[in-house]
Amino acid sequence: MSQQLLRRAWNFIDTIKQVYPEHWSPEEQVLLDDLMKADLDLSGVKREWVGLTDEDEIDWDGGDLKSLVKAIEAKLKEKNT
Repeated sequence: MSQQLLRRAWNFIDTIKQVYPEHWSPEEQVLLDDLMKADLDLSGVKREWVGLTDEDEIDWDGGDLKSLVKAIEAKLKEKNT
């Protein structure tokens, strides 16, 4: 289930990239690629992954997509370390 949530997150971000390509930078593409890679890397992890819930508050400044991805990443790291 947690991997499904992570896949949904990067699918959502990928959709935003396709809808608003003019707002997509090479740095944001690297972040998306890293997020997708992290999903694949999780398949061998034995520990139970703790995903995001609707109640989780993401500390996002409302800026660009890069800052949104970083905010999601920070919240996931906080819950899983």
